[in-house]
Amino acid sequence: MIIQRKIKLIAFDLDGTLVKEDSSWGKIHKHFNTVESERRNLKLYLMGEISYKEFMRRDIASWPKPLRIDDIRRILLDYELTEGSIETIKELREMEISTAIISAGIDILAEDVAKKLGIDYVIANGLEVDENGLLTGEGIERVDLLRKDKAFINLVKQLGIDLRETVAVGDSWYDWTLLRCSGVGIALGNDPELLRTADLSANSIREIPFIIRKISLFL
Repeated sequence: MIIQRKIKLIAFDLDGTLVKEDSSWGKIHKHFNTVESERRNLKLYLMGEISYKEFMRRDIASWPKPLRIDDIRRILLDYELTEGSIETIKELREMEISTAIISAGIDILAEDVAKKLGIDYVIANGLEVDENGLLTGEGIERVDLLRKDKAFINLVKQLGIDLRETVAVGDSWYDWTLLRCSGVGIALGNDPELLRTADLSANSIREIPFIIRKISLFL
């Protein structure tokens, strides 16, 4: 007997996938001219010398002080969605497929994008603030940049979904663990390292609904 599985959840990376900006953290660094500090911190993190929690702490420490969360919100919410993202998410909703954002970026941007697009679930990192709305200097870690799979697997478990019924979409090698753990991993764009991990690839987010329909025939 052939058991047909339906795709129930599609997880998207945020930066470079649903929005044009490559990094929400990077956008803040560009605004404050602290890009070199970000690069040093990222290098230490990628070498395993500091944790992602410490990486966020050092990034935040490089920004001017005192700094209000409203200032960060103004910087991040000046963004553009990628072409076709609105139509794609609308089409996926019509196919009765739930959607999620799994991002090591900042939740202010992720939640705004989710609201605009009608995305069901959001997991992204936060910035801790005090009672006056000032940044404390600490980040709220929900998604480790190199272990996005952990956040996704936890979400899938909470929803009671089989991983084989999921799809993940990302655009850079930072998304490889997310794509690897999903039922079908789709690389968006031409990052060579991500393409080696992905099951399928797409040149545009507009192609995602077509790909989903196609792979559903073989599940």
